[in-house]
Amino acid sequence: MAQNAVQRYSLLIKEEKWVPVQVPSTNFTVEATSETITGIDFKIQNNKAKLDIGIDESYSLNVPTNGGQIELRALTWVGALRALETFSQLVEQGPDDSLVIHTAYIRDKPTYGHRGILLDTSRQFYPVTSILRIIDAQVYNKMNVLHWHATDSQSWPLYFRSHPELSDKGAYSKKETYNPSDVKGIITYAESRGIRVILEIDMPAHTASIGESHPDLLICADEFWAEYATEPPAGQLNPINPEAISLVKDLIVESTATFPDTLFHAGGDEINTACWDLSPQIRDYVKRKKFTSSNQVWFEFTNTILDFILNKTRKRPIIWEDPIKSGGSYPNSTVVQVWLSPPGTYTKLGHDVIVTSYDYFYLDCGHGGKFHYYVSIHKRNLNILFLHKVGLVMMTDTFLPHNLKLQKMYLITEEVEVHGVHHSKHGKEFTVMI
Repeated sequence: MAQNAVQRYSLLIKEEKWVPVQVPSTNFTVEATSETITGIDFKIQNNKAKLDIGIDESYSLNVPTNGGQIELRALTWVGALRALETFSQLVEQGPDDSLVIHTAYIRDKPTYGHRGILLDTSRQFYPVTSILRIIDAQVYNKMNVLHWHATDSQSWPLYFRSHPELSDKGAYSKKETYNPSDVKGIITYAESRGIRVILEIDMPAHTASIGESHPDLLICADEFWAEYATEPPAGQLNPINPEAISLVKDLIVESTATFPDTLFHAGGDEINTACWDLSPQIRDYVKRKKFTSSNQVWFEFTNTILDFILNKTRKRPIIWEDPIKSGGSYPNSTVVQVWLSPPGTYTKLGHDVIVTSYDYFYLDCGHGGKFHYYVSIHKRNLNILFLHKVGLVMMTDTFLPHNLKLQKMYLITEEVEVHGVHHSKHGKEFTVMI
């Protein structure tokens, strides 16, 4: 991996010949030297480490003032990739079409082990080439996770060998699908750049597209959406239908076999129980089980799915915070993706969390607290700094055409990288960048 990265960055630096556009700072001076850099001396302790949750990304980079060999040190090949990215940003075009590099000694490691972008390819289809460009943008900003929200109510573009009918009938068109070769190519491309791809199959809401091939597995799919879904179209899986649960398990088995990451996202957000209450079968089930509401049917379904993921696939599940926020209780090994509540709400319960604060990280309606439906990350005093296992992720704008969305995403990733967040504890300054 590291050897391929060296070739890639060598080509990038020579072709790009970057010229800074920033206004120079007046706080320091730059002195030119005639010394020459002759190469990079690599020392990587583990060049075969699996790219997965918790991998070490730390590195040190020494560009000496007297020329000679640059020293690059890393515990893993992923850390070496991050060092090469930093190195490439120290190089710029000099006089007479030459290349010059700023001398520096850098020791670097991420504050958060999960730094990602969520990409929704259901509401808006992305060609594979566009997905690869997003991965490149993540690399430039040292992000490390592509959270692939592959399916939703609007379309089902992801092909499954176990259930080809889902994409055959649920995709926008035959051309707007991802076949196994596409998926393998995306995973391989991302892995070579130190980016983990985590798949999300949202359920039991956000599943109306399943109704195109399995209408008998849904409830309220024929209803006007306003009372039964967050957005059109309406339709949720029947959580007590054995065939629906069997379908979901098939998808989980194939997904976890295809995507190598330890984490698998089982969705779980924005359930509208008014949809389920339309079903006489579910109303009778609630009475028979002596539940107080159909919310408990949701909690039971979620625990069934989490148990299957943990015990049958040996993966670690992620869910959105909604089923816990609404009163459910789940294994502590479940990672909670937060978009409404302060992350401490769930770390106190023993869960690791991924922070996707609605009003700050959503690119369609958040963007730095543009809307204030929820408490922003700044106004919370960034209490996530004091939690042990927290990640940050940015959400794509689900309604813009993919080409405009890419432009917006590049701008936002750069802004978060440069902007950072500061918070003081015990007189020391902490800087958080993703």
